[in-house]
Amino acid sequence: MERRQMVYVWEFPVRFFHWQNALCITTLFCTGLYIGHPVLSPSGEATNVFVLGWVRYIHFVTAYIFLALWIFRIYWFFAGNRYAKNIFRFWSPGAWRSVGHHLKGIATAAPEMDGEMPGSDQLARMAHGLFFTASMLMIVTGFAMYGEANPTGWAYGLTRWVYRLAGSGRPLVLIHHYATWFFPIFVLAHLYQVFRTDNLTRQGLVSSMFTGYYHVPEKVLKSGSKAGKGLAGD
Repeated sequence: MERRQMVYVWEFPVRFFHWQNALCITTLFCTGLYIGHPVLSPSGEATNVFVLGWVRYIHFVTAYIFLALWIFRIYWFFAGNRYAKNIFRFWSPGAWRSVGHHLKGIATAAPEMDGEMPGSDQLARMAHGLFFTASMLMIVTGFAMYGEANPTGWAYGLTRWVYRLAGSGRPLVLIHHYATWFFPIFVLAHLYQVFRTDNLTRQGLVSSMFTGYYHVPEKVLKSGSKAGKGLAGD
């Protein structure tokens, strides 16, 4: 039986961000859909029930938490270990060169991550880059619309340039609405790839986001590859 070694990869702040971010995305998506298309009719006087008002309140509070989480994650990119940095290095030339290889592996059910160290999956890096870009787009357009209700507030002051680019509030609503659908697509693709890779490589990819540890084959640690160098001290 192949011997494996426990390697501490995901620090607690990274795991905390991951699960809190997932909760925020789910809440924002569900409340956002309701705000765009209210389906519940209040029983009685609307001012007493205020269903849409509470949904909007939850949406706004969650948006603040979502923003705070991303500020923290950007900070932890610099403060965390090598894996906290590695997953967001989606600008590397190798990420672009290896996309075809990884997509082919997914289509043919090949264990393309077998023998790779955690964080070295180039396709995952690019996916996280898209996720980060989409999140920033949602934050900017969301707070721009939020500030529209109070032109003298801080949100409008910081996002006034967004209105200048968009020309009016309507394009912002459309951008915010259509960009929202990136997230359920990403989540489904992410879950498929995570469970698929965990099943093929048996490295504990799923459990690592709870414990922080990967089960890495010793041959990978001893291979002397660029991905494996220096891991014993991490």
